[in-house]
Amino acid sequence: MSLRHEHGSISVEFALVLPLVLISLLAVVQTGAVMRAHLMVAQAAREGARQATTAASDAEIVTAANVAGAGMSGDAVSVTWSMPEGGQAGSPITVSAQTSVPCLFPLLATVWPHAFQAKATTTMRLEKDR
Repeated sequence: MSLRHEHGSISVEFALVLPLVLISLLAVVQTGAVMRAHLMVAQAAREGARQATTAASDAEIVTAANVAGAGMSGDAVSVTWSMPEGGQAGSPITVSAQTSVPCLFPLLATVWPHAFQAKATTTMRLEKDR
């Protein structure tokens, strides 16, 4: 068999494979965006907890977490924290941060229409009484 008889078969094969390759590439980019958001939320929770160990006010905790998560696009980072009654030095304080990551590509949104959630929690000990 000669190549003359297969003229155009490469174009057909390319046309069949190209959509799969593009969807895979878009999925990899979306996964990277979700992982980046998760790392930024983890950093925000860590910075919020670090600030909470010595903070005099609740606003300082939120500010520290939001500054650490400032590189995120879309919704702001939602920050919550909890500690035992009294806030004695040495007691644990837990700071949680979360955000939603929208689907970046409309084509992928047809497959996964929901936003991805990135959540992180950090617990540290209070360094002084609150």
